[in-house]
Amino acid sequence: MFREVSIYNIVSLEDVIASGNEIIFKNSDDTPEGQFEKKEIKSIVSEIIDDLPEKEKLVISLYYYNELTYKEISEILGVSESRISQLHSKALISIKSKLKHRGIF
Repeated sequence: MFREVSIYNIVSLEDVIASGNEIIFKNSDDTPEGQFEKKEIKSIVSEIIDDLPEKEKLVISLYYYNELTYKEISEILGVSESRISQLHSKALISIKSKLKHRGIF
């Protein structure tokens, strides 16, 4: 699974809307439907992140919301940068899997 994830680019979860296997970036603010869809996806992603194990949730939070680097996160958690990378990758795999299960990605 980690080999599969290593080829993916990291993008903002808020800006991604799936269409089959193709990722489309669009400005959802253009239409009321787009605004609703963006709000709904944010809500679903938030639920999925809340269900992650604590360390994975913390890594996602520190990386995306606090905009910390792997090095800074590793100092906070007292583990290596490579371990932070593993936790981050594992969390993304889990998030993607759950989004796919819900038909979003």
